[in-house]
Amino acid sequence: MKFPFFSLSILSIFIFSLMMVGCSDEPNAVGIGLLPNTDFPSIDSTESFITSSSSYLARLSGASTTLLLGRYQNTIEARTLLQFSNIPTDRSHAIIDSAILKLRITYRFKDSTGTLALNIHKLLRSWSENSFTWDSIDASLTNSLPDTIFSTFINPQDSIVQIRIDSIVREWFQSTESTPNGIMISPTNVSNIVIGISTVIISGVDYRPELIIGYHDSSDTASISIRPQQRTFVANLLDSPPLGIITVQAGVAMRGMMTFDISLIPSTASITDASMELELDTNNSLNNSFTNRSLIAHMVLDSSSPPRLSGITAIGTPNDTNRTVFIFDMKNIVQQWATGKQNYGIVLRAYNEFTSLDRFAILSSTSSMRPKLKVTYTLLP
Repeated sequence: MKFPFFSLSILSIFIFSLMMVGCSDEPNAVGIGLLPNTDFPSIDSTESFITSSSSYLARLSGASTTLLLGRYQNTIEARTLLQFSNIPTDRSHAIIDSAILKLRITYRFKDSTGTLALNIHKLLRSWSENSFTWDSIDASLTNSLPDTIFSTFINPQDSIVQIRIDSIVREWFQSTESTPNGIMISPTNVSNIVIGISTVIISGVDYRPELIIGYHDSSDTASISIRPQQRTFVANLLDSPPLGIITVQAGVAMRGMMTFDISLIPSTASITDASMELELDTNNSLNNSFTNRSLIAHMVLDSSSPPRLSGITAIGTPNDTNRTVFIFDMKNIVQQWATGKQNYGIVLRAYNEFTSLDRFAILSSTSSMRPKLKVTYTLLP
């Protein structure tokens, strides 16, 4: 039996249409009653306050792009150490006409003006910038009396401090050592400002400390410029942080430690979002126009003292609407805890820990303002 071509075409189109409907990607309710509710992802959230908090001194060592020097009230003190190589060893009879140490100012704390009063000591023993800390200072490091004293008033427009250290350099010329141990510059109680000294070369311009020595002897008159081969700074707190506060202090460095209980989060959870909120105590914090208002939270790796810190971090910055509240994206850290990593807590440190003296005081004992962790997570079937 033959069918008209037109009828076959209509039939083909009809069958093709049914196939397309059956293969549609659009979801529908067919078979939905056959799947149990446990086969669908569920989203839940939890919120917790800190369970413990403390602050501890980590102490800094190593070369920094900014050397800190000075004293702020009875709060903090910073000292700078410098060691110079290439001191002439064949000019023991030379007469030192001048020895000028030039320091370029790139940072100020806490005010832009103040008195900088200094004692300069010749160092009596060797040291390493990679390991020297505040605790390395002892009676064997210098003589009890300074070799040189210096005082000046720092104005807002000042960019360079020049210190005469003729007597120290004269001893270096007469010494048989090829490389003198250097100097330590310490603030006196009269100082009420801290300056930051550049140690970098930018676009071919050398901003590092410079020692310019002018001298002459019976056969020669010369001037030489020497840069430090080693440089570091050490700082120390002169006051005690207030109780009930987590203190994060750059420069020394004091770090804050806190723990959160996330035991309610199932081990099978996938962390969708995690944020930590910290409230800043502005009355006990210290910052100025140079402050980088950022904090770094490190996941803690063990229970040692001081603890080892993970490279997994979260950066905290002020909330756009409330500048005293710091917000951290903690998703990566919380995910580590949720999947089995031991929860030893987190450590907070200042973002500019090696180049500033900023202090962040974080409320920890006020119930409504304690650090808080909010976590949203997904449970897969």
